[in-house]
Amino acid sequence: MPTEVYSFANCKFNATSWQVSGNLIKVWSNSTHIGVKPRSGVTFGAAMITAKNGNNIIKKQVNVGYHLFTNITEIPSSSINHILPIAPGGATDIGLKLNFNASNTEIEKIEWQKVGSNFVWSQDNNLYGNDNRVIISKSCNGPIQFKVRVKNSCGWSNWQDITYNITSCSTNCSGVGSGTTTGVNSTNFEVFPVPSTINLTVKIKNQSSAILQNGEFFMVTLYNKVFRITREVNGIANSITVPTSDLPTGLYILTIQYNSIYESYTIAID
Repeated sequence: MPTEVYSFANCKFNATSWQVSGNLIKVWSNSTHIGVKPRSGVTFGAAMITAKNGNNIIKKQVNVGYHLFTNITEIPSSSINHILPIAPGGATDIGLKLNFNASNTEIEKIEWQKVGSNFVWSQDNNLYGNDNRVIISKSCNGPIQFKVRVKNSCGWSNWQDITYNITSCSTNCSGVGSGTTTGVNSTNFEVFPVPSTINLTVKIKNQSSAILQNGEFFMVTLYNKVFRITREVNGIANSITVPTSDLPTGLYILTIQYNSIYESYTIAID
């Protein structure tokens, strides 16, 4: 990966020494600027740069490596200035905003690719550069699947698989929402029990080892109805148990990220 240069000139501070967090290597520095690059094996993440002059210290948190998608926010489709997708009569337009581990000013381009065929969207031709929003048109509630990848100064990230459960339509798709739900069973994960009363378990499917290998990333996050994080758990094994007994009853958004695979579901907690 290329060297990234960060400036502390606006701080009106002349550094006599520098420190960087363990996931960075200092390439060069002067009194106001420092050049760094990710340590070998580090592909993305938050890092810290510290400038020192005697007892005076200034710290700056930066994002290093490839930028990755972290979660989805539903927004009004009318707030997205895209050409509306051609949809069948009665379809609902839903706006989605992808959030990344960096600001859009650091992202040069986002590429989108449909996986499922049960929806239409405004990103068929990737016309919108680094716009992290999309209009989805769908006739019934149910999961959709697509991929994204991001380009920054380090190059292109790997494709990330995203599953998002649409719940804004007036009717459910065939086979969705019929009967009592006992869990989620996707290609990549098992989630049970749903509804959850005491604990919610998220398990990676087809994982040969119970313990994650060095460099693997597995995180489960629960958001409430105003998109505030209520639980966030990082896993070291192929199964995560999230305590839910103290959470208010209602619907929550569950996001699961395992390396470059991302899925999102709306679940009930009783």
